Amino acid sequence: MPRTEFAFTAADRRAWNRIGDALLPGYPQAGLPRFSATGAVELLPRLLAASPPDDVAALRIVVRLLAWLPCPLIRCVLHLLRFGGRAGGSFPGNACRLLELGLRGPLLACYYAGLDRDAEGASAIHTAIGYRISCDSE
Repeated sequence: MPRTEFAFTAADRRAWNRIGDALLPGYPQAGLPRFSATGAVELLPRLLAASPPDDVAALRIVVRLLAWLPCPLIRCVLHLLRFGGRAGGSFPGNACRLLELGLRGPLLACYYAGLDRDAEGASAIHTAIGYRISCDSE
């Protein structure tokens, strides 16, 4: 049975965009836009609807708390989670790995989904990374 999407408030959008911009700040020289410029945040409710409701509720609390931090400090927290995840044992290793996966996973999945299509249907992200789907009939 598919789950329904949860209500995604303006505060949720701002929070996810701030964390997304800290993780994916864009690289204009290569044609990669910032996370917030892609509109990828609109895919998050659909993506998170597949997760257990308790996990989504906990993740929303963490995201809203992180949104109050300045961008450089959000980047620092993300790096600390990555390095903390390398520690052995259940704490802090497993907790850091799960939190890092919970924050990075949805953001990266939405960013690389190609929602930033222009009038011709081309995604700037897919073009910049050289992603093309083609079928050759041989």
